[in-house]
Amino acid sequence: MQIVPKPAKILLDLIGKVEAKGDYNTIIGFKQHLLAKPLTQMTTKEVLDQQKTWPSKFKVPSGAAGRYQIIRKTLLSLAVELKLEANDVFSPEYQDWLGYKLLQRRGYDKWIQGQISDTQFMRNLSMEWASFPVPETGRSYYDGDGINASLVSIATVAAKLKEAKAAALEPEPVVVPVEPPAKELEAMIQVLLPMLIQQLLPLITQKVTEAVNNPRVPIDSAQPHVAAAQIAKEVVRSIETTSVTAAPVAANTVTGNVSRASKNVFQSPVALGNIISMLFMALAVVKPDLAQAFVGMEEETSQMILLAFSAGGQIWSFVARVWSKLQPLYFLGEK
Repeated sequence: MQIVPKPAKILLDLIGKVEAKGDYNTIIGFKQHLLAKPLTQMTTKEVLDQQKTWPSKFKVPSGAAGRYQIIRKTLLSLAVELKLEANDVFSPEYQDWLGYKLLQRRGYDKWIQGQISDTQFMRNLSMEWASFPVPETGRSYYDGDGINASLVSIATVAAKLKEAKAAALEPEPVVVPVEPPAKELEAMIQVLLPMLIQQLLPLITQKVTEAVNNPRVPIDSAQPHVAAAQIAKEVVRSIETTSVTAAPVAANTVTGNVSRASKNVFQSPVALGNIISMLFMALAVVKPDLAQAFVGMEEETSQMILLAFSAGGQIWSFVARVWSKLQPLYFLGEK
């Protein structure tokens, strides 16, 4: 979600006040007290599912929801246009972002740049929000349908347009991003993970081969798990005595990037799977002493467990990636 600029927020505050008394949990007819849980705690899919039931359940004309009274058809169109996720929470910030997108649909960008007049933009707003007046008549654009009516005066809207235009002339505060958004982090992870594997895999493969062929390593073929632990221990010992500058640097780079990651990354299962995989791999291969302390078991057992977790992270990531392709079909399947 992008930050809503101040001029747009001024307009959204008026729209929210007129449409829903400023309440993000409002539904059509102010029936929100009848819901099982507040709108702001629902996911987008839950809202869409609920909206289908309100007209018959509550005897209301539509499924308008939230501070900006977004009807189901409009929310579905936003879901397609913005590639919304089914589990996106219908929070106040999320609703503000959707409201801003509706302003942009109605010509906000052209209006703020002076390419269309206040009168034209007011008319556009009346087409999106039925409680806003048509500038020529003062009545709702949908006046006469027996449902909608204008609830705010032309003068009030005109004053807010003037206020928003004035705010647009104020210098925007410089915002320095401290943490990368989840999608940017995920893209970064997708680049760093192959680099890390590319640097570590040949080395690990070489050391495993050497360990298997090393007569000093007692390998009991009758006990595969013991043999695997013995090989892992020899691989780690061998790596510790080898110049592996690139691997620790890569691992430290990844760890540094992850430490700056926003908590929002945990909303991205693909990125989360990759982070799990990389950290366990780096911990198991590069820092065996930390691996032992982390797992709290013998060193060789700790190594095998962490490498297994690393593989599990990749499986998680793969499943999440497949789901992300199928989810929009399920999310938008029933209109």
